[in-house]
Amino acid sequence: MISTEWIKIIALAVRLIVETQFGDSLFIRQEWKNTNEIFLSVDDSLPSLYLNLYSSTDSMEIAYLVFIPWQNLVEPYSGMSDQNPINYSLLTVTEYAIIYERFISSFLSTENKKLLNNFNVHLYKLLDKELNQTVINEQDGISIPNGLKLISLIEHKYYIEQNIAQPGSKAVRPSVYENVAPGKMILSRLIPDYGQVKTQWLLPLNSAGSSDTTVSTYPVINIFKEALLKCLSDIRSERNGIYNETVPLIEKDLIELPMFSDSLFTYYKDLLTRVLNIQELAVIDFTDIQFPFGDYQPKLTPDILSDMIPALAEKLQEVPPSELQNLPDLVQLFKTFRKLARKNRGRWIEGNIILGANPDEYIPSLDEAMLCEIGCNIQEIYLREDSQSIRKTLKTSKQNVRRIVFKKFSVIHYDVMGSGRFFYIGNIENVKFNLKRYTPADQ
Repeated sequence: MISTEWIKIIALAVRLIVETQFGDSLFIRQEWKNTNEIFLSVDDSLPSLYLNLYSSTDSMEIAYLVFIPWQNLVEPYSGMSDQNPINYSLLTVTEYAIIYERFISSFLSTENKKLLNNFNVHLYKLLDKELNQTVINEQDGISIPNGLKLISLIEHKYYIEQNIAQPGSKAVRPSVYENVAPGKMILSRLIPDYGQVKTQWLLPLNSAGSSDTTVSTYPVINIFKEALLKCLSDIRSERNGIYNETVPLIEKDLIELPMFSDSLFTYYKDLLTRVLNIQELAVIDFTDIQFPFGDYQPKLTPDILSDMIPALAEKLQEVPPSELQNLPDLVQLFKTFRKLARKNRGRWIEGNIILGANPDEYIPSLDEAMLCEIGCNIQEIYLREDSQSIRKTLKTSKQNVRRIVFKKFSVIHYDVMGSGRFFYIGNIENVKFNLKRYTPADQ
């Protein structure tokens, strides 16, 4: 399938970023396998690319990405599968792939967080993430074929996100959207008046597996591949020169196509620029920027729970790293703070909208925050290790816990000039998994 071939090009482009921008600081592992770790695929012949990024200093995983070719996908409903897709979030949709990222523990060192942030700058440029995630159209309360009622519809460049209300509804057939969203994937959430939300990705029947003809020519794919392999064979090579050599080859190939146009040629030149990482991105030096408030310093690190609850930072020194040999201690800590969190719950307060808050804001207790961080460490082990190793480690320590259930809090912040920096809970996710059963690493 064409989209699979383009994902292979992007995989080479990621290698080029790592080797040219990070040297020996990072290394990557890539594997093609089925999508069932996140979604149940309708077409098992279309594997997905799983890409792991590690710090060379301590071999810590700092990023986990999944590139899924355009296809019909269904999120496992309750009782359908043991898979647990809640650990993933949608990164973006491109003209060739649906891209998810997996949650990585917040217990990354300062150096690893810096590496991850720098890598994401290059990755987002490669994927054109900002443009792809820009909202083109947004509507509420409209009807579509078969009497379905849209709670909301958000249109992006390559996909449409829609929440559909229909009590007791079943999954929607792709044929329903044959003329609704030509050339775009559809992220559909069927929301009954009671019960589990059913999520699926739909490839409309009038889409050939890619958004348009701009990604559907094999000769151009081969030209991109050859250019990347030249760069990778000698990472000190002049990429601008390779770009200038490659552009005429692309034009020669495209001009023979019936659908040739200047916009098509421009599209490929832009894609080649991103794939070869031609335009180096400057690191912004905030010390030279004059802000209206002289003492203002922007926050350049990820928002974490200890930003919102400063007392948490000291308590986290009690928590061992997310390594298999530490699992018994983590489980014991989890059981301790599970009891404490039940006794000392957080609270909902009225938010100050002027300071960037929502009308209602949740303030976790210190014990809830500890339970979250410990649970995230256990979750990372669960996602990384096979079930046999986990059972053996727990049996040796005589830990009998099975189900791990906790609330995972994500944090956001707002800088309000003249008032200060304010941290809030951005999302509360209910995490549940069975520690002694099948794990993703068993695949």
